[in-house]
Amino acid sequence: MQHDHNNAFRLGAAMLSTVAGSILGLLVGAVLLYAGLTDSLSLPIAGGALAGVLAGAALPSGAMDFVEALVHFLIGILSAASRSVLDDADSSLFEGQSENSDWLRWAFAFGAMFAVVTWILLRIR
Repeated sequence: MQHDHNNAFRLGAAMLSTVAGSILGLLVGAVLLYAGLTDSLSLPIAGGALAGVLAGAALPSGAMDFVEALVHFLIGILSAASRSVLDDADSSLFEGQSENSDWLRWAFAFGAMFAVVTWILLRIR
């Protein structure tokens, strides 16, 4: 019975670390693409996915720690990048004060316009 749980844990770790490896490969590939060292993102992403599946199958506990560390890393990057977005600045579209941040109002306006344009385009077909 223990053997079944071990294989399930290895499979789950392999799947999660494959996704994490793909994300890390995307980040590395974007840096390589920006530096002009590669022409495509496919090889770094595939290499990250392959490394993830091998690490998850061979060392599932370490792979799970890597997945958790990558999630914390990405949340840190997104929170640092969103600080400038979350700052309330004067908006030419929405005058006056509101309890919601400007970026929420802009996201709502964009979503509403996108829905209307999509509805119109679907009606034309």
